[in-house]
Order: sequence, then structure tokens, then C-alpha cells
Amino acid sequence: MVFPLSSHGGFYQYIPGRLGRNVALDSAVACLCTVYADLLASEGTISKDSWRKYAQSLEALRLCLDDPGRCFQSETICASIVLQLCELLTNADNGRWNQLSHGTKALIQNCDIGRFQQPFERAMLESQRAFFIVQDMNLRQPCFLARSPWREFLRETEETALTPASWACVLRSKLCDWLVDIPVLLEEITGILRSGNYGMKLKRLVQRAMVIHDQIDGWYLAEVVPAVPAPLRPSAEYSQPLMGVLDCVTNSTLITLEDAISTSVSLLSESDGFHKPIDFSITISKRQQTISNALKYVRGYSLVAAKPLEFGLQQLRSLRAD
Repeated sequence: MVFPLSSHGGFYQYIPGRLGRNVALDSAVACLCTVYADLLASEGTISKDSWRKYAQSLEALRLCLDDPGRCFQSETICASIVLQLCELLTNADNGRWNQLSHGTKALIQNCDIGRFQQPFERAMLESQRAFFIVQDMNLRQPCFLARSPWREFLRETEETALTPASWACVLRSKLCDWLVDIPVLLEEITGILRSGNYGMKLKRLVQRAMVIHDQIDGWYLAEVVPAVPAPLRPSAEYSQPLMGVLDCVTNSTLITLEDAISTSVSLLSESDGFHKPIDFSITISKRQQTISNALKYVRGYSLVAAKPLEFGLQQLRSLRAD
């Protein structure tokens, strides 16, 4: 099945009114249309025309990026996002998608934040939030979206970003609100665990991890679970691929927190009776089954969704306090 554009971002609805202004966007959209036409054809293979247009689109983007007058245009940023999708549709690995995603992040990070108050620009930013967080997990650095003034801006403009939006997009946005802070928190916990110097700082960090875990778990049970299939049903079917992605990422995030909490609490309990040991093993086993079923569904539905998802799951696993 061809990947639905609505799962990639709400900004696509604004693109028709932006055509004819920027060669990079015009070229990227022409490429995307040709690729989709190929995939919808009976053979479902990428044609030489698509490859030619993809190469032309990358060159057009490069020209705009090299031009100070066009580098930070909204249309140039949009072209970089559209080409991410073209890359995922046409290639088997994540190599160039990672590069394009990093490039989009650099463009947005270096723009005037006020630019993103407009619906088109805000929708582009929202579509990339999860990817930016995952990219910075991979680089072992805090995401710029966690810093002021970006954090406040995202909260203040949430309504603009999610109007209109599918329920899955609303849920993804909420998860990103938590996810942006988790890598730094877990890195701090892991650093203390490795040092062996347990004390008040570790207690505070673990208490914070517990609060975030309980918030996400409560939200997941109240908002996400009612919208997804029974967690252990082998042939899980979701209303859209983004719901399967959300199920995977939420449960992986909770497992990562549960691993850090149980390890830390066990060590603190041995030292000064901070908290009774917590055994998440049964819960984690159920979550792993849910992740397996959801990932199988996403892979079967669309490799375009599966490839970034697998990259993100890999980064979440790397945060565990082993």
C-alpha cells in the first residue's frame, strides 16, 4: 500500500499555493508525483523518469541552499522534507534520509522562530519534531526543541499546528512533549549508575523518571489504547500506519524508563532503602509483544513508515541503562 501523505505531515495541503515560487519545491513535488504514479502502477517499480527527477530535485535543493536569498525560504525547507519522503520511497536504506533529515533540522534550527507562527510553517515543524528528537538521540546531544524559546513556542502554538489534524497526529504531538526531555534524563541516570556514586541526585532523577513514566503510561492507557487493537492480537490492524508507529514508540519509551527506574531503585534500595525494588518484567514482556505486533503491521503496510521507525527504536534501545 502506498504511504499516505497525511501521515507524513499536515503541511501538504498548503503546497499547491506555494508552487511556482521556488525551484527546489517545484522540482521536489514533481518528483514525488512521479514516484507515487510509479508505485500506484501495476508493476509498482520506480521508473527511470523518477530517478531522473529525483537527481534533478537534489540538485535544485543544493542550488537553493547555496543561495543566501533562498536558503531559508519556507519553500526550500518544504522541499527538503518532501525529498525525505522521496528518498524513503525510492531507496532501501536510511542513509540519505538521515542526511536530508539532518539538513532539515539545521535549516529550521537556524531560522527565526517567528517564521513558524504561520500554519504552513508550523505544520512543517510539527511533522519533523519526532525525527529531530531521534536524530539528536543518535548524536547523544539535547534536542534544540527542548530549549527556550522553542519549548514555549511549541506549547503556545499547539492549536495552530494541530488544526486540522488526525487524532494520531494529536497523540504524536503529545508524546513528543515528553520524549524531548527523556534522552537527557536517561543519560544523566546512566552516567551516575556507571560512576557508582549513588546519592540524592540519583534519587531526584529517578523520582522525575517515575513521574514522567506514570504520566505517559496513564495517557497511553486513556488515549492511545482505546484507539489501537488489542495489544496481544497477532494480526493487529490499525486505522492508519501512524497509530502503529505511535504504539511502538510509546511502549519502547516506557520500557526504556522502566529499565532505568528498576535498575536505579534496586541499587538505591541496597544502599539506603530508598524504595522497594520494582519488578517490571511482566509488563515489559507484554510491551515487547505489543511492539513486535505493531512493528510487523507497520512493515507490512509501508516500508516508508517502517524505516524511520526502526531507526527511532534503535535509538531508544541505546538509552537503556545496561
